[in-house]
This record gives sequence, C-alpha cells and structure tokens, in this order.
Amino acid sequence: MELGIRISPTKLINVNSISLSLLNPFLQFKNPQGSSNPHKLLSFSRQVHLQQLPQFHRCSSRFKALASPSAVFGAEKDQLLSDIRITETQEPNLRVRLSVEIPPNVCEDCYKEVIRELMKKAKVPGFRPGKQVPESVLVGFVGKKMVEQATIESILKRTLPHALSSVSGKALRDTVRITTKFSDMEKTYSTLKSIRYDAIVDLAPKVKWIPEDAYKNLKVIVEIDCDIEAQRAVDQELRRRHKSLGSLRIIIDRGLQIGDVAVLDISATTIDQDESNVQNIPAAESKGFHFDTEEGDKVLPGFLDSIFGIRRGEKKSFPLVFPESWKQENLRGVQAQFTVECKELFYRDLPELDDSFAEKLIPGSTTIRQVKESLLQRYQEVEQTAKEQATDNAILDQLRQMVEVDIPQSLFEEQGRQLYGTQLLQMQATMKLNEKQLAYLSSAKAVDEYLEHKKENIINLIKQNLAVADIFERENLQFSTEELVKEIENSVEEFKRSKVKYDEERVKEQVQEILEGAKVLEWLREHAEIEYITKFEGLEELKVTVSTSPSDPNCVILARHAEESKLAFCRPGDRTWTRLRPAQNRYSSAIFYKDQLYLIEYGTSDVLNLLRCIDLGRLVSITQKSIQKPERCLSVDTYLVDSSADLLLILKYNYWDDIKLSGMGCTYGYSCELSNPLFEVYKLQNRDWVEVDNVGENAIYLSPNCSVSMPATDMDECTANRIYFFDASGDETGYMTGVYHIKNRYVELAYQSSPSWTAPLSWFTPELRS
Repeated sequence: MELGIRISPTKLINVNSISLSLLNPFLQFKNPQGSSNPHKLLSFSRQVHLQQLPQFHRCSSRFKALASPSAVFGAEKDQLLSDIRITETQEPNLRVRLSVEIPPNVCEDCYKEVIRELMKKAKVPGFRPGKQVPESVLVGFVGKKMVEQATIESILKRTLPHALSSVSGKALRDTVRITTKFSDMEKTYSTLKSIRYDAIVDLAPKVKWIPEDAYKNLKVIVEIDCDIEAQRAVDQELRRRHKSLGSLRIIIDRGLQIGDVAVLDISATTIDQDESNVQNIPAAESKGFHFDTEEGDKVLPGFLDSIFGIRRGEKKSFPLVFPESWKQENLRGVQAQFTVECKELFYRDLPELDDSFAEKLIPGSTTIRQVKESLLQRYQEVEQTAKEQATDNAILDQLRQMVEVDIPQSLFEEQGRQLYGTQLLQMQATMKLNEKQLAYLSSAKAVDEYLEHKKENIINLIKQNLAVADIFERENLQFSTEELVKEIENSVEEFKRSKVKYDEERVKEQVQEILEGAKVLEWLREHAEIEYITKFEGLEELKVTVSTSPSDPNCVILARHAEESKLAFCRPGDRTWTRLRPAQNRYSSAIFYKDQLYLIEYGTSDVLNLLRCIDLGRLVSITQKSIQKPERCLSVDTYLVDSSADLLLILKYNYWDDIKLSGMGCTYGYSCELSNPLFEVYKLQNRDWVEVDNVGENAIYLSPNCSVSMPATDMDECTANRIYFFDASGDETGYMTGVYHIKNRYVELAYQSSPSWTAPLSWFTPELRS
C-alpha cells in the first residue's frame, strides 16, 4: 500500500460552495487586462502534510447533488434563469463544455442587484449613510468600469450554478473553469448588455468491474520475501551483535573468503568498443570502502564472486552488468569494467557465544536462550506486520487489474502533483537543498517531467483508490464515530507535535478516507482466498538440483544461490523453502549421489571442500582438494557428476582473454592440443580425489547450469571418454562449444555464438513415449 496525502478525486460539486462574495464587489473577480489565463472559480486548500497516511478516498459522502437555482436565488429569479441558453458538449477524458448565453434581461437584473448592494455600503461624500444616492452619482463615484466588472461577477455567480445543474451529482469539485477571457466578457457586456461564456468541468469516473462483482471472488497469491522470516532475521541480528563483540585481525597469508572484511579502492568505467565513448561511473567509485563479505547480497551481483580470493595489495579487473532491478535507474543494464584494489584484509576474531555475553547482547538477559527468545518475539511482530502489508499490497494490485475506468486529466494531475509534493517534502526532510535546487524541483518543468515519468504508477494508484471507494459504497461498510474521533485526535496530536500547520476539516476528511480503506481491506481479507508463497530473491542467480524426477512425491529440490552462501530445499507440495544452515563460504556445485546430497564449498581461493548433507540438516566435510591454477588462469568452474558407479569432480579452467582457446591457435572445426589443461577429472576414492583420464564408456555433458554423464552409445555420433561442453563464460565473445578429449588433452572447437547471445544453455535428455 503506497503512502502519501492527496486530494480526494471524487469530491462532487455543491453549488453552495461556489462563492463570489459581493461584500466588496468591485474587488473580487479581477484579472489583468489582456491576460489569457482562464479563471478558476472554485478554490480549495491543497495542503500537503508531512504526516504519511494511506491513500484512500471517500466516495459516497461526496456525491452531493447540486442545489436547485430557486433554493439559491428564489423563485422569482429562477424564472429569469429559464431564459438562459445552455449548450452542452462532451469532450474527451470525461470533460464537459458548457456554452452559456445570458440574455439582456438577466444581465439588467444583476446590474440592479449590484447597485442596491453599493447603495448600502458605499460612502459617497455629501450623502448620509443609508441615504438614497442617485444612480448616476453612485456610478460616477465608484467608476463605470468597476460597476461593470462587479455586474459580470454577479452574473457569473447567479448563472453558473444553473448552467451546472445538468451535471449535478456527476461533476468533480475544483474542476470548474471559465475559459472565456474576462476582458472579452467586459467588451460584450459593455456593447450588447449581454454575456456569453464557456465553462468546462470534469465528470467523476465510474468504475466498471471485469467481470461484474469480481472483487467478491478474489484469489490472491501473496509472495513473502524470505528475508522477513522471523527465525532468519533472528539469526542475522544475533550474528551482527556477535560480530560487535569481536575484533578484526590482519590477514597476511591468504586471500579473501566469506566472513572476512576487506578495505577496497573501487573504480568503474563503462564498456564500449569505441574507447572514446568510455566514461567513468562516479556512483560506483569508492575509496577505502569497508566491505563485509557476509553482506555480499547488498552489492552488485557478481562482485563478491569476482574478488573472491583477492589478497592484500592485489588488484583485480573484471566486467559486470548492473541488473534491471538496480535502484539507480540510470545504471540499469549498463555494462561496467570494475577495477578493485585490496588495501587491507581482516578476519574476525570472535569469542565463543555463551551465557556470559547475554547481558552485552541484550541488557537484562542472563542466557543466550533469553536473547534468542527476545529477538524472536520482536521479529515475529515484524514478520506479521510485513505479511499483512504484503497481503494488502497483493489485494490492491489485483483490484486495480479488475476495473476499467476513464480518468479525467484533472484527477490525474491532482493525484500526481500531490505525490510529487509529498516526495519533495521528504527530500527536504532528508537532505539539504539549496535555493537553486529547490527552485528547479518546484518548477512546472520538473513537475511535468514527474507526471510523464510516473504516469503509469499514478494511473494505477487512482484505479486502486476508485476500486476501494466503490467497494465501500457497494457493501455499505461503516465505521464507528468513536473510531473517527480517536483517529482525528491522534492525527491532530501528531501535527502539533511536529509543529506542522493543518486544516481540521482536511484532517477529518483524510481520517475518514483511511478508515474506509481499512474497512475495505478487512472485508476483502475475510472474503478472499489467500495463498502465501515464499519469494526467493535473485532467481536469476539460483541453481537448482533435484534428487529424482519432480513427479516422484519423495523428490527433494535443492536451491542454491550462485553468488551467495544460501541453501534451501523443498519437496513437491511444499509452499515454502526450508533453509539449511548458513555457510561461511559459497557453494559452487551440488548433486544427489546415491540418495545423499553432496556439495562443493570454496574454502579459500585454492581449496575445495566436499560436503555431505546428513538428513537435509547437517553438513559434514568428507574431503578437501587443493587447486593448482595453471599460468594465467583467471578462475575455476567446478562440476559434480554421477558417472555410473563413481562420483566425479570436474574442474574447468578459465583463462584470460588473450590466451583463450582461439588464441592458442585453435580454430573452429579443427582440433588442437593444449599446452595448459582445459579440464581435469577426479574420482572420489576412499575419501580422496584421484585424477583419472578415463571415464569408461560414458560421455560427459557440461554447461553452466547442468552436468550429465551417459553411456556414449545412448547418443548418436557421441564418443566415450569425451566432455561435450558449452563455455560457461558467456562474456562479450559469446558462448563457445566444443568437445574435450580427456585422455589426449586436446579440444575440438565446434561453434562460437554471437556476442549478443548470452542466454544460459543446458543439456537435456528427451524421453520419448509411444
């Protein structure tokens, strides 16, 4: 549910609110000569308050019928109004144009009314107050032009409500505008003693449900962010507080790993084939940046993986792409070349967490169990609030998709300006704006740019608000006077505490809107079918491993994040993921082998740790493998492969661009022997990895997203003891495909894709059924 203050869109015109006071008639409705600006007759206090309130509007209470002309002016004058000629023309966007022609007899009657008012109030020299003043003397004293202007005001005040009677109960308040220039009306009246003017007014939008009463059968799926899970939040907060008890120690003998803190100098430029177009990216630059590797999910995806293993004093350069969801819109989709220098490297020396630290973690606690219980209670409340908020958001989002409604331009602009005003106030509250910045942000150009940029969001919000108001009226929902009074008192108290000016009537109106919206959401939650599912962030970085076919009810599905130390699993029918314990390092490969889950964990930049998962809960180390990178090797990809009776570990070495395979003299369609290995194959034997150059009658198929081993005879034109691969880099050179001869260590390059084709590739084995 979005928050902010806005003017309710469906306030309908009441003619009694149209006031052109004649207490001082010749000072009321003036416009500079020659001005082309139309006159906006109706005024309303449009205050944007700092207090944040849900954006709901009231509908039924604002449908006030126009008062009849006789109720305002009396029956005798109402008879004169029957001589007025009104032409109504429908215009786009729910707008109506009223062309009004006032005959001389109505104008003459209004002139006499002005003279009578002036007789009562004007103080003419030589005449006692209340004494009858000759009309010619009175006009000469006040001025003929002033009297004519006051007469025109009187005519408008008297005739406009009558002209609007055709749109009674349908016209939006604050949208009536007389588009005829005042100077033109003066000229016509002066010469013809009659007036003709045009007025435009916007009509209230009508909500159409698709299908009818669709809101009564809502089926809502609510995605719950996995990060709001109470137990997960407790673990993170406890870890944060635990870290505050420790100290940082300098690392001198190894590279960066998960859990470390690095001090980094970071710079970035755009990537462009034309070097003259390369530009620095100031928003991505930082000097002395303290990077906590346990918070790797808060930086650019791929950043942590790219600097993994960096040592103190070392510098690395690598390309990354800002995702489309990046918070800075101008960087979304930008390809950047990062350069990172590690200035300092630390590990955390943490004390063992026992009851002696409970008081430091949460004052008043005596045991770690009390600390956890206290944190859990707090975060369960946060989780419940977030869940309710997500439910409301999902319901409101579905409502707006169920309605069709034409939105008047005035309503769109009013809503957009209110949102922009609230945003501007928030900016002023959070940052210091100088006069020049404030002047620009307050300019018509800045507002128009905002309206255009946020057009879709504004329209969706209006549709959502109209849908809520329509449900409140249809279902005859109500709230008590006690609720209203209490909320008004709370709001007024908040304004007073913040020393912000407020309008009591506007506060009451806003509170009514909030209560109506709350009642609608409460009613919808009771009548809707709501299903909750866990949302896994960063789906594009997830790797999924299954134990058996998903059609098997005993199948286990493991999800691991490619860039972070996150593991979770579920079974068919589960609605949420179950998390495994957090790791201190990232997982690079996973496989279900002989009904057991195995994972490869990066211990450091050159050590691999094979883990086995016991009962999908406890991870046990089986063995470790040190990696000796060949010269100029940039990184190593790992694959676990089930090859008949053996569990294989395959290492794929990725080299710098200048010695990629094509740079080694290899050309596509031909074979070449390699001086440096492209792959190495190891078999798990007696809890140790043993290198092999023969995998029997099987062929191995590798891609960034899967690893498969099958008898070569099962696949036409495939040969045993070969690795058929897609290059995992997917960089600016495109994907590379080939066949690697394990025993002879040479490669046949088959194909290289276009640089623009970087979609993930996978092998699959089709199952043909008759």
